[in-house]
Amino acid sequence: MSNRHNTFSAPRRRFSSKTLLYFLPGLLLVFLVANICLETGCQSSSLPAFVETAVYNNSTRILPLSKEEIELVGTVQAWSAQAGRAAPELDGGLTYVARSVVEELRHRGPNLLSEFNNTLVQEKMVKYGVSDSAFRTQVAMSFRLSDWETQSADALRTELATGRYTHFGISVVWNWWPPGYYIMLILSRRPVALDPFPKKAAEFDRVELSGTLLEGLKKPTAFVSPPQGTVVENLLDIHPDGSFRTHIFFNNGPGIYRVEISGEGSMGPEIVALMPVEVGNVKDVESAPIEVPIEENEEKAKILVFSLINRERKAAGLNELKMEPALGKIAQSHADEMQRLKYAAHRSPTTGMAADRANAAGIPWLRIGENVAVNQSALQAHQSLMESPAHRANVLDPAFEYIGLGIVFDDDNHGNRQVYLVENYAKLQNR
Repeated sequence: MSNRHNTFSAPRRRFSSKTLLYFLPGLLLVFLVANICLETGCQSSSLPAFVETAVYNNSTRILPLSKEEIELVGTVQAWSAQAGRAAPELDGGLTYVARSVVEELRHRGPNLLSEFNNTLVQEKMVKYGVSDSAFRTQVAMSFRLSDWETQSADALRTELATGRYTHFGISVVWNWWPPGYYIMLILSRRPVALDPFPKKAAEFDRVELSGTLLEGLKKPTAFVSPPQGTVVENLLDIHPDGSFRTHIFFNNGPGIYRVEISGEGSMGPEIVALMPVEVGNVKDVESAPIEVPIEENEEKAKILVFSLINRERKAAGLNELKMEPALGKIAQSHADEMQRLKYAAHRSPTTGMAADRANAAGIPWLRIGENVAVNQSALQAHQSLMESPAHRANVLDPAFEYIGLGIVFDDDNHGNRQVYLVENYAKLQNR
């Protein structure tokens, strides 16, 4: 008997040029990522835990910044200097909001960037106690921070050149796959210094609201929109030092109250702060989704906004409004000018206020009101007005019988749609 020793050998594979070509793109990508990591560190910011605040207007938060965020702060300051303007102030609350939004985008994937809208930002602002009502955002993903700066320079210099923005928040976070930086910049206007105000209150609470209007604004007014009933307007007295003080009463049942502060400047009334407050037992109520047509053009957008306004009035037991062509003409003219001159205000540098425009057009009005907004869609623009007590008061004013709408589609210089909306309300003579 003989023992046989069997030897098994695997066939040898040659590392061909085709195999190398197959792996080459992946190897190049790894090399590029490694190279950038050597240059930048590729480290996510060492973020503190995101903790929801109990009050609005807590200005004491100071956050550590990553190397990339410090670079972006310097870039914003340089762009402001090139535009001949003082740089806006870096704000801890806005940076908290930006970081929270970026973390959510990272977890939900880069596809969400194409669907991003400011609703998410507004939710985070409430969560982290930021009461700013006028802000602009830019969110992007870029393989190199310098590439984003080059692509955004012209548009952001133009924004900063307006001198409108007083504060900003930033977030720069590296994402390993797909590799690249998530970058968010929030530019905000805050022409008021408000003292801390609670985000929650008990029924029948009486809460002090105080602060100081800035940038020459006058006539501070507080508007309160309760969950039920009409909007309450309080004209506030200004003390010799420019400060104001009043008390807000939460005495109209449990729910969400919206507290808003406005002031009046050279461009007319301006909303300077908005603070939703939970009062009593607030139950999460899921409202049925509203099916709306796609805003393919300005005319369809007008039909949408008109139907939403009358839906709100009908729900409040009010008369539905009728379209008035003459009001529509002055509304459209004002929207066209806002888009052309890149502003959003009631006072036009050429035609004055809404009453002036109506008088010039020969409209025989007894009472007139105007809402203006800029947002990413006509629906969002109108929803933002409904969340503002001062603007909501116009929508639900029982004296108004007619309306005219102006809408212009534009681009925000970052590839996103921007919609200018003007709503003119009126009670007319002999109608």
